[in-house]
This record gives sequence, C-alpha cells and structure tokens, in this order.
Amino acid sequence: MYPGTVPASRTKQEMNPQGKERGRVSVRGHGGMDAKRIQKTQEHGQENNGAENLSEADILAKKIMAMEEEVVTLKGALDKRTEELQASRIMCAKTASQLSAVEEQLEAAMRAGRFVSK
Repeated sequence: MYPGTVPASRTKQEMNPQGKERGRVSVRGHGGMDAKRIQKTQEHGQENNGAENLSEADILAKKIMAMEEEVVTLKGALDKRTEELQASRIMCAKTASQLSAVEEQLEAAMRAGRFVSK
C-alpha cells in the first residue's frame, strides 16, 4: 500500500461503517430487518388489510342494502299517510262547506223570523 491510500481507505470505512453493500438500506427500529424482509412483511400486511377491507366493504354494502330497503318501506308508509291526510283534508273541506251552507240557511231563517231562539 502506498502512504496516500491508507487515509483514503479509512475515510471509506468511516463513511460506510461495517462494510455494508451499496444499495442495501439500513433501517433502524425494525430489529435489523433488511429492506427486502420489510417489503415482504408490508406486502403480507397489505394482503391481510385487503381481505379485511373486502369483508368490511361487504359489511358496508349489506348495511346500505338494508338501509335502502328500509327507505323503500318508509316511503311506502309515508305515501299511505299522505293519502290518508289528503282524504282527511277533502272530508274537512266538504264538512266546512256543508256547515257554511247550514249557517247561511240558519241566518236567513232568523232574519225571516221563522226561527225563534230560546
């Protein structure tokens, strides 16, 4: 070795401690797992999450279908009540009209003196 190469090799070792390969990722906090193992673990987790998400999506779809059925039932009940209310309004209007007619007849009879109040 030449005298100038020793400091250069020391500098390389200081820059890249433990002689790690280039392209290999050192990840702290993962128990010394290398990048490939971390990626496999993440992919496996995504597969599980996909299955969980799928079942969650199925559950939500079933809830939506149940709610849609309930909406149809409630709309039917509302339509029935609306028809009943409309029939009641028509009956009320007819009764009010008849009452007005009877009141007019009563007033006319009172003016003519045919009806004596007690």
